[in-house]
Amino acid sequence: MKQDNLDTRFLTKPETLARVRLSGSTVDRLEAKGLFPRRVKLGLRKVGWSLASIEAWERNRPTSSVDLSAA
Repeated sequence: MKQDNLDTRFLTKPETLARVRLSGSTVDRLEAKGLFPRRVKLGLRKVGWSLASIEAWERNRPTSSVDLSAA
């Protein structure tokens, strides 16, 4: 019997920050407000985010309301 949670890929904090192009403090703030996926503890001193949750956040991420095409 195959378990889906064993197939989950996790991104470390540096990988997550590089992918979403946000600072650590911004990710922490968004996460505290429930606007960013929750981190998962991967070890005693290591956290990560599931790739699937980051991809979903990227798809649903609000975009700027500023119209840059008029500039």
